[in-house]
Amino acid sequence: MTEAQVVELLGSPRWRGRCDSSDYYVFVRPIEGSRDCLVYSATFAPLNPWYPVVYLDRSDRVIRTFSFGSP
Repeated sequence: MTEAQVVELLGSPRWRGRCDSSDYYVFVRPIEGSRDCLVYSATFAPLNPWYPVVYLDRSDRVIRTFSFGSP
């Protein structure tokens, strides 16, 4: 899946950029082969702390997803 397909499916991310240079660095860590991340958030975040993360490679293709949340 490409970045454009993700954005078409999920909408605009709350943040997009290098995984190691965001305010979300606490839980968004770079992984091997990743260049950028798309970070989404729940509607009521941070009251409902759920943040889906999509990792992209150099070709803007999805290589992994991660969902950060708190009970």
